[in-house]
Amino acid sequence: MNTINYTITNLVDFLGLVQGVFLGIYLMVENKKNRPTLLLGAFLIAFSFELLGTILDDSNSIDHYPSLLYLPINFYYLTMPLFYLYVKHITDTKISNKHIFIVLLPGIIEFLLTLILCLLPVTTKVGLEDNLLFDFSLIVLIIFSFPYSVYYVIKTIRHINRHNKKVNAYYSNTAGRLLSWAKKVAYFMLDFSFLWIIEVFQEDKFFEDYTYPILSSINVIFIFWIGISGLRQSRIS
Repeated sequence: MNTINYTITNLVDFLGLVQGVFLGIYLMVENKKNRPTLLLGAFLIAFSFELLGTILDDSNSIDHYPSLLYLPINFYYLTMPLFYLYVKHITDTKISNKHIFIVLLPGIIEFLLTLILCLLPVTTKVGLEDNLLFDFSLIVLIIFSFPYSVYYVIKTIRHINRHNKKVNAYYSNTAGRLLSWAKKVAYFMLDFSFLWIIEVFQEDKFFEDYTYPILSSINVIFIFWIGISGLRQSRIS
C-alpha cells in the first residue's frame, strides 16, 4: 500500500479549495436575497470542491481510507450550468424557476447518485471500484460531461455577446455592463477543459512534475479573481 504523500502541489490545491469555498460562502451569505450572487457562490464552491478529489488521489489518502471513495465532490454536470445561470440572471429581468430546474437537473441527479454511492458500506464501495463495468460506466459519464460543459460555455458566451450588442446600442457609458470578466471566465473554463485532455497525451511523470503544478497555480489565481469580480459586479438588467 502506498504511503500518504503530501506535496507542494497538494498544498497549492488546498489553498485554492479553502479560498474558493470561503469566497463562495461569503457571496452566498452576504447577499442572501440576491439570486445571481447565490449562483456565483455555488459555482465557486462546486469548482473548488473538485480540487479535493485531486488532493485525495495525489496523496494516496483514498488507499488508506477507502471510506472516502465516491465523495460527492465532483460536479461535472453542475459547474458550468451554474455559471450560465448566473450570467443569465444578471442580464435578464426574469428567469423562471422551471428553467433553472431544467438546467440544473442533470447536476442534481449526478450529486444524488454520488451521494448514494458515498453512503454505501465501505466493502461495497471497494467492490465497485474493482468492477470493470462500473468503472467503465463512470468513465463514460465523465467523458460525456465534457461536451455538456462545452455546450454551456458556448451558450454563456453567445448570451454575453447578445447582451453586449444591446448595451452598445442603448448605453453611451458601458462601464461595468459588458461583462468582459465573465466572458473571460467562460473562455478559461473551455481552455481548462482542453488542457485536461492534453493529459492523455503526456507521460504521467511529465504531467505530475510540470503541467499539473502550473494548472494548480492558475487555479488559485482564477478562483480569487472570480470571487473579487463577482463581489464588484452588480445586476445590470
